Amino acid sequence: MSRRALSGVVGFGLAVAVIFLCFFHVYYIGGSGDGDLLWNAKEAYLFVHGERRGYHVSYLGYLPELVKGYFGVIGSPDDESQFTLVIRITPSKTQRCEEKGEFHYFTPIENNIYAGRNDENLWKWTGGHFEKASIEDQRKLSGTQRLSNKDFNDANGWSGRFSITSKIKEQFPITLDGSPLTVEATTLNFIEGEVSVDLMRPNRPPENIFKRNGQPRRVSKGEYERAFGSTY
Repeated sequence: MSRRALSGVVGFGLAVAVIFLCFFHVYYIGGSGDGDLLWNAKEAYLFVHGERRGYHVSYLGYLPELVKGYFGVIGSPDDESQFTLVIRITPSKTQRCEEKGEFHYFTPIENNIYAGRNDENLWKWTGGHFEKASIEDQRKLSGTQRLSNKDFNDANGWSGRFSITSKIKEQFPITLDGSPLTVEATTLNFIEGEVSVDLMRPNRPPENIFKRNGQPRRVSKGEYERAFGSTY
């Protein structure tokens, strides 16, 4: 092969490599989230609410970002979204669903769970999602005035503990349909904001129902787009 031909092949290869490094991206998701626990004699709910922060960078820019991360420098996020994760706990299983937007002040009133959001509306948990409370409920409950984020015991059969993910290590024993369960919140790494919430049932291994790490973690493009939508 002549030198000119070889130079052409090398140049073409380098061009393809640069295009590849610029076109394909690496994706990370970090964020925060606080957890509130409500329960009665039949079921329990863990409401985790907070914000996700997304970062994506081309492979060409990946190395500089690794160097910055090594020194603890995290740039501004490319994407942000608020979320509320709802985990329903029964004696036999857990179910989870996620709402867009951050709800808070989860308060059981007359066998229903109500919450607030960053608006003036009262929201009601329907068993699968939050919806705006009816005009009658809004009037009867004076909007969001009866909502609270203070711990309570046996209020019309309900008990609640708020901000359980801020605990260093604490257990919350509950009884559902006569079965004893324990929800345990543990701070694994205070500096990085790593927290684990585990559910313990008799004669069964612990089940991790939520884990938070404040440091961004690498994810697939699909997971990133499920959290924030299309990146382009």
